[in-house]
Amino acid sequence: MAINRVLNYYRKNKKQPILYEIWENLPESLLGLEELTLAFKQAHTQELETLLEIAISQLPKRMRQVYTLRFEDKKSIAQIASELQTSPNTVNNQLKEIRKRFVKTLKTTRFIFI
Repeated sequence: MAINRVLNYYRKNKKQPILYEIWENLPESLLGLEELTLAFKQAHTQELETLLEIAISQLPKRMRQVYTLRFEDKKSIAQIASELQTSPNTVNNQLKEIRKRFVKTLKTTRFIFI
């Protein structure tokens, strides 16, 4: 019921939250679920992944390298510093800036938390 009110508000005010767009494009196999929680979780996860991809693409090249090495390649700060030939403090500062940018992206989006 609350979900319908939120969606009606967005329809009435001609706003399209990303979650609504994903919900409208869910595969038919999920639309017939009796337990809609799974469908909402999938839409929520897809939206978070999209936001993360956007935030990563907006990072400067060097920060993207640090992000990739730290979170995708699971390297330590010391390993990253060695590979990029920089100090561990610089890597740590870049990681802090990456987190700030991700938080800013989440705060400035039309994201609906469920």
